Amino acid sequence: MYRWCAKHGRLIIWLWLLLSLAIYLPLLYLTDLSIIWLFAYLFFMATAVWAFVNGCARTLLKQAVQCLHDHCDPDPLLRETEDQLTYSRSKTYNQILLIDKCVALRYMGQFDRVLETLINLNIDLYSGTIPQNKVIYYNNLADAYIEAKDIEKAMIWQSKAR
Repeated sequence: MYRWCAKHGRLIIWLWLLLSLAIYLPLLYLTDLSIIWLFAYLFFMATAVWAFVNGCARTLLKQAVQCLHDHCDPDPLLRETEDQLTYSRSKTYNQILLIDKCVALRYMGQFDRVLETLINLNIDLYSGTIPQNKVIYYNNLADAYIEAKDIEKAMIWQSKAR
């Protein structure tokens, strides 16, 4: 269910809003409720359903990360990040997914792909990126440069994480 909800989030949001309208419009007609209450209600419902859909996607990602920590198996995390990257439209969430994908690739020993992905990911491009994600990105990039035996660049990126 989580996977279906995460993949079809927009559909769920629109269907729920239409259902909410179907319930609320007769009430608006039969009573003296204001149109402002309609917009407030729709905004609340859209926000609640959006939070539910994002919670489904994050639950799937959390389960994959848990598998990595508990069983040292990076395959579920790699599959989950690649799957979510196919349908996620949020640019800041895609950054998180790419960083998590790099963690899985690092556990698999594919350091060249990690470095290539992290270099192509411009974490400073979007203003919505929170500072914690930037620090995680800089630390992972420094680690990738250490694995590539480029200590100078690793030190530059590590100092940027401070």
